[in-house]
Amino acid sequence: MTTFSTNILRSESFDLVNPEIKIECRWSDVVVMESPDPQCHIEIVGEGSDSQEFAEMANIAQSGNRIKIQIDKRKGGIKEFFNRGSSNLTLFIKVPVSAVVKIESVSADVTVEQSLKSAHFTTVSGDLTIIKSPTGKSSITSVSGDVIAHVSTPGDFSFKTVSGDIKVFVAPGFEVEVDSNTVSGDLRSEIELSSQSGSAGANSESNGEVVKIKVNTVSGDFSLARS
Repeated sequence: MTTFSTNILRSESFDLVNPEIKIECRWSDVVVMESPDPQCHIEIVGEGSDSQEFAEMANIAQSGNRIKIQIDKRKGGIKEFFNRGSSNLTLFIKVPVSAVVKIESVSADVTVEQSLKSAHFTTVSGDLTIIKSPTGKSSITSVSGDVIAHVSTPGDFSFKTVSGDIKVFVAPGFEVEVDSNTVSGDLRSEIELSSQSGSAGANSESNGEVVKIKVNTVSGDFSLARS
């Protein structure tokens, strides 16, 4: 679990069960957590001399089912825009566990610490870590960021990257079906897969439930292992 300061600089709440969230921030971490109620909550937590200023200047706007969050824009021009200074911000997105969530991120690192009904994540250069996997069909797309996913529920998972690496850890007891394609990246599996079906053979420990994984990369590597 992520540890963080309790210094909440800004908090916004939205009556949305299945939000679409677009995030534009350069160095703030993003953590997806469980909401204490049926609403969606956005919290900016931080420390540092200018963190309050960054939080207040962040643009958080709702349009229908979509929330757009922009952080790191300052009035000092392009030089100050790229200067992190002494602030340290984390963006917390709290949604119900039954939610279908779509998140688009430019360069922020995203960590998912709760299981969702379904999730669709797109990132350009930020890394994505899924600690608790969604229970339904989900898709993860990255241009250059790395993806680490811990899968502990049956379901369909689609991974796409250009140059980012993908590591998937599947909990014991699940059979695994893999459909993978890469141009120049390496494909490695510590789970024995059938050469005909592309699925892990059933064994005495199998509970009969299946994890289906589809992978497409250009130059990124894909690795599969038991957690």
